[in-house]
Amino acid sequence: MRLKSGILFIVACIAILFVTGCSKKDSGDSVISGGSSEGSLTNHEGANEVVTANNVEIVTKKINDMAMDVYSRAILTPSFDKPSNFTTNLNGDIDGNKSGKVSIKGSVVTKMTGIITSGVDYNIVSIFYDFSDDGEMYYGGSLTYNGAVKYNTNNDFVSNTITFNGGFRFNGAYSGTEDIRTTVRVDSEGNYSYDVSANVTSGGVSFSKSFKY
Repeated sequence: MRLKSGILFIVACIAILFVTGCSKKDSGDSVISGGSSEGSLTNHEGANEVVTANNVEIVTKKINDMAMDVYSRAILTPSFDKPSNFTTNLNGDIDGNKSGKVSIKGSVVTKMTGIITSGVDYNIVSIFYDFSDDGEMYYGGSLTYNGAVKYNTNNDFVSNTITFNGGFRFNGAYSGTEDIRTTVRVDSEGNYSYDVSANVTSGGVSFSKSFKY
């Protein structure tokens, strides 16, 4: 599956790029509200279908796939202008394949035990400006990624836990807003799982949904 190989690629990129260290910020356990007010989004043609309890998992999986793809590109935006201690700063823009951009700022830290890498913590803030890769769904809003990669004493990858938390306005194939908190877990063999909580407003109706896949 494309996403599985993408996550493994992400892990490899972290191991290669970030041989230095950062402090992990706790974003809490609840879905935040208000993130969808950041960035920008213009009106786009499309079905602009209303999101309901019946199709919210389809829409949220689209958002999660997009968010993970943005994450894989976000960690490739290192800025070495102001490195401090073992922190690698991230600072750059990700251009959408069809529209807009995502502005990235953050930091990544590799934790060392002697010459052995024991883990990597990261915090990435992303703001979406009329962003679209597929020309079907367009996004404005923001996500904050927090996570940790763990290695064993042989420097072998053990796990990667990625939590992204924020909110979107979206239109095109579907239209509405969604505040979301997703935790992605990747094990040592590259198997992954999603744990999702979402608050959705679409077609004048608001509802909440939690699910795993």
